[in-house]
Amino acid sequence: MVTVNIDVSDGLANGVCGTVVGIDNTGADVHAVLVKLDSLRVGIQAIDSSQYKRQYPCAVPIKRKDVQFYAGRGRRSVEAQCSQFPLTLAWGCTIHKQLTFSLLLSCLLRHLWISIHLLNARSYLEHLQDMQADPIVVSTDFFCFVETFPRKGQQLRERELILPGSASFRTDRPPSGNSTAFIDKLQRLMQSLPTGVLTVILGDFNFNLIDYSHHKILRVMEQFGFHQHVKTPTKDYGSLLDHVYVNS
Repeated sequence: MVTVNIDVSDGLANGVCGTVVGIDNTGADVHAVLVKLDSLRVGIQAIDSSQYKRQYPCAVPIKRKDVQFYAGRGRRSVEAQCSQFPLTLAWGCTIHKQLTFSLLLSCLLRHLWISIHLLNARSYLEHLQDMQADPIVVSTDFFCFVETFPRKGQQLRERELILPGSASFRTDRPPSGNSTAFIDKLQRLMQSLPTGVLTVILGDFNFNLIDYSHHKILRVMEQFGFHQHVKTPTKDYGSLLDHVYVNS
């Protein structure tokens, strides 16, 4: 990520992100870092005038910039200067730089995250008013309920619940069902999931991780890069049947 305004008219502004594709280290010094920017509309002029465009036709050469800073305080303050490349790891930047980026579902990311809660509630309808007054529920963006029922005759249209750019799938896991068959089916489902996409798998799995902390379901999910985040019992009688798996 670029950390200073290099050429605003060419789009090379503070916060622009890209991928390092080359480094010019001829001689005993590094002269330029070649960055392929995420947006094709940024750095067009810099690419056109680049001395590296034959070898790196889509890369912008980022060169050193002089940075001035002061060391000490008051009369003992000393002005210093260093020369460095105005680049930093994108995941190492401060949060205020991220505020300028376009965020998917920005209307929901009012606190820079999406809050997803899972609740095992058999008596959902009886305590609906209580939950509506709960500050945790009010501040939640998505609430997932398990072991509950809608009103008589009410149906959930899953297509209406899907967010733009996302997909949702649901399946049942009855306590009396064959656990081996369920895990085998889950493995086949996991193999069909796209890689590199944030995925959350949650619900009542009916596998007690308190008694079986090394259950096969954990090993299977870890093979696909998913980690279970619930560490405490989710039932009054001390069992952990409700799992939340995230691939990040």
